[in-house]
Amino acid sequence: MGKLTASDPVSVLGDPKVTIAFPNWADIPSRILGFKVTYVNCTPLEQSFTFEHTRQVRLGSKVTKTKTLQTNTSVNAKIGFDFIVKGDSTISFSQTVGLNSAEEQNYEFTETIRYSNPVKAEAMGVTETNHWWVHRTVPVKFSGTVELDTAISSNAEGIRNLSAVFPSSADRVFDFAGVVDNSDLVEALTVPVYKKMTVAQCEGMKANGQVLVQREPYVQSCVGGKCTSVTPRTIQ
Repeated sequence: MGKLTASDPVSVLGDPKVTIAFPNWADIPSRILGFKVTYVNCTPLEQSFTFEHTRQVRLGSKVTKTKTLQTNTSVNAKIGFDFIVKGDSTISFSQTVGLNSAEEQNYEFTETIRYSNPVKAEAMGVTETNHWWVHRTVPVKFSGTVELDTAISSNAEGIRNLSAVFPSSADRVFDFAGVVDNSDLVEALTVPVYKKMTVAQCEGMKANGQVLVQREPYVQSCVGGKCTSVTPRTIQ
């Protein structure tokens, strides 16, 4: 038949077929964004404070294509899923993804998160309050196929379309793949813990009605239930 040359534009026959892979929740790493405040109250009176924890985080989703279609014509597919992670926490995504471009599609945004709560520092004792957010990025893999057809450049045989050369649709099906990284945030709390101190233990602590307040932000990296500190534990 001689050499035939395909020419754009490419036409998509039917909607692309997309398969979403269910994440393995047990292997997803997370970051514990924590803040501990310790109140050392060596006075005979209960003291009132406001516990405040503020962080800046990246949330949202980004799409990385691991296999694309080699065509100059734009080919798109609707990628969507909605997973219930735990309780009211969900992982959701719904966007049109370009299948012929390896360029990352980023839907992330920066958000400042805040927590505030009154705390009672009981008399003659140490009150410790912890608060943290679990920041997790869940990778959701997708793959699929799409059937294409395209025009054939002018030729002696009078063949106009690729489908005339490959009449079986299976020969004109091309695959694609990628991953959607979804960042979510889950809040976790602990109630204040109080430990009584003796007068002897309070010697050397701040007196005159004052309370010693120790602030300690921390970040931990957790995988499979095991966590390690990734920032110095300092008192501010």
